Amino acid sequence: MVISFCGHRDIFCQEEILKKITFYLNKIIKKNDNVEFYLGGYGDFDEIARIACTKYKKTNPNSKLFYITPYINITTTKMSFLKKNYDEIIYPSLEFVPQKFAIFYKINGL
Repeated sequence: MVISFCGHRDIFCQEEILKKITFYLNKIIKKNDNVEFYLGGYGDFDEIARIACTKYKKTNPNSKLFYITPYINITTTKMSFLKKNYDEIIYPSLEFVPQKFAIFYKINGL
């Protein structure tokens, strides 16, 4: 099973949203399912989703967290954080696309 998240950069009621994500993860995923979580890392919602998926993974080892980024210019500090908190980093090849259009370009299959 693959579960992906997308949301806003600025989020209020973070604890409430964390509880809802956790509730739905436990509701839709069957016991012993292999689950791949596809996550970003560019705002409040992405961080809330990562926290919920990390909590889920602690009790369900058949899950993996994947960090998806349209940008290759990740700082050393951020790379250290990513390697610690995600099982894999995925970077779709978008070198020829201007950075501010990378996400749009990938979403629309251009």
